[in-house]
Amino acid sequence: MVGIFFGNKTKFEISSFLRSTVETYIQSMKGGDISLDKQCLVGAIADGVPFKGTAIFESYLESIFPYPKALKEKLILHSFDFDGRWQSRKALVQRKDSLFLHSILVEVSKKLLVTLSALNEMYIHHPGLKWLYETSERMEVKPECFSNRIHQILTNASLRDSLTQLEELIRETAQLIQVHCPEVSIEDQLRRAQSARPGALD
Repeated sequence: MVGIFFGNKTKFEISSFLRSTVETYIQSMKGGDISLDKQCLVGAIADGVPFKGTAIFESYLESIFPYPKALKEKLILHSFDFDGRWQSRKALVQRKDSLFLHSILVEVSKKLLVTLSALNEMYIHHPGLKWLYETSERMEVKPECFSNRIHQILTNASLRDSLTQLEELIRETAQLIQVHCPEVSIEDQLRRAQSARPGALD
């Protein structure tokens, strides 16, 4: 990737890929490959405007839409999943282990953003999940005030309050999955999300 600044301080970032690479990534996505790095290239095509090669570009669009069902289901199952780190949240608050706990808040917030992107059949545009507000704004299916609530969770001085808010976002996201994608069973994931090792959060 090459970054170029023009006189008005506008930055252009230029990447190049072989057609064979693009076509391989598209086929991989259609098969349910959940790699965010690959999905970013496909996402650039999904929202891109061709400068030239319109026929090729349109053929790519036909390949990536509608959003692949296999990708949607696999990405939801993979992202809406909560391991032992999350289940230790109450003990971490009790120990005031803020550095580790903040890393979990970020990790779970990212999981919800990826889950909702898949639920809305939107391709991810950056592996680090930049542009939270812009991405959330494009979503039709999401918890109310999603991006603002994520911002509050990550900036709140009270870790207890942050966890309570994040637990609520997880519950609301689960409800949306069950309503809008009932073919995906998240019972096990929801059980792990609600599970917590002993601590003094309550």
